[in-house]
Amino acid sequence: MNREDQPYGLAFGEAVPASDFSEGQIVVLDGHVIEVASDPGDPELVRLTLVRALGPPPGRNPDQRRIELVCPRDMVFATAVPHNIDLAPLTTRP
Repeated sequence: MNREDQPYGLAFGEAVPASDFSEGQIVVLDGHVIEVASDPGDPELVRLTLVRALGPPPGRNPDQRRIELVCPRDMVFATAVPHNIDLAPLTTRP
């Protein structure tokens, strides 16, 4: 098999609890942004609060606990627009 016939890129793996991650593991993050705020301790940082948008098999909702991410204000993230797929409903902040 020559190199052009071999898989290339990334493939989604199984979901893993956060406590089971190891250094170097690649994590895929998905979610609806429900809050954007400046970091009170550093104006160069922004705090994003998300809830999962994608999740387990159809018929089950994704884990809707909040994810807080602190990142540089100018960091770039890929975004997505759903087409022909039903996402979990956007939750309201408790």
